[in-house]
Formats: sequence, C-alpha cells, structure tokens
Amino acid sequence: MTLREALEKREQELLELLDEAKRLNVHSAEFESLVAAQLTGLRHALGLVRKEEE
Repeated sequence: MTLREALEKREQELLELLDEAKRLNVHSAEFESLVAAQLTGLRHALGLVRKEEE
C-alpha cells in the first residue's frame, strides 16, 4: 500500500466515523471538532503527496 492509498483509506474511515456518529445521534462539538481537525491535516498531507506525484 502506498502512502497515498493509506491516507485515502484513513480519510474514508474518518468520514465513516462521522456518519456513524450522526446515525447514533451523537452530538458532541468536541468530537466533531477533533475529527474535523484530523480530516484537515489528512487532506493537507494528501495534497502534498499528490503534488509530489506530479
């Protein structure tokens, strides 16, 4: 598995975690903020990896 694939997989896992929290009716601003921060960092890293691949 490449770094890009691992980052994309983690991004999908975090999105699924958010969906599951919504399905379970979990409303925690702190939880959502922490996951959003992880997604932001992950997407930044993905952008850097994609840029390197070009």
